[in-house]
Amino acid sequence: MRRSNPESRLGLAVALVHFSALARSLPGRHAAAMLILSRKVGQSIVINGNVIVKVLGMDQGNVRLGIQAPPEVQVHREEIQRQRDAGVPAPGQASALKAALGLTE
Repeated sequence: MRRSNPESRLGLAVALVHFSALARSLPGRHAAAMLILSRKVGQSIVINGNVIVKVLGMDQGNVRLGIQAPPEVQVHREEIQRQRDAGVPAPGQASALKAALGLTE
């Protein structure tokens, strides 16, 4: 009998829900039905034939995902994407911009 770890499944399901929410919140995207999958460490999913999301590990409710995508496909954590959408510079980006403009901190 195969036994599964409910915590692992929950962690991955939560990660996929966040990923799906991000995809739906991007400009120009249409809301779509959510696909919920169960994957084990080392297994992957393929999106649009050219984006691979691989489960690298799970630890105390955290899921580590590796995302392989073509250079033209931007991949961001949801909180970073929300900041970008709101026009908020990423940490360190404001300092680099000020330095490039010759402004002092």
